[in-house]
Amino acid sequence: MEDTTTKYLDTKTAARLIGFSYKTLESWRSKGEGPRYHQLPNKRVRYLREDLDEWVNHLSDTATKH
Repeated sequence: MEDTTTKYLDTKTAARLIGFSYKTLESWRSKGEGPRYHQLPNKRVRYLREDLDEWVNHLSDTATKH
């Protein structure tokens, strides 16, 4: 079982946390969309839990305004 309480999450863990596939997150990154991410010097991508929470909350706020 993965630890979603850690501050930095890999793409697969981040995707499961917000309910999308990791391929969707990869696609969004290539288009400059989706939640904020960080690319480490070794080229690995990590997401901050707080950035994911903020992004999901923004989606919820936008959806309730329509």
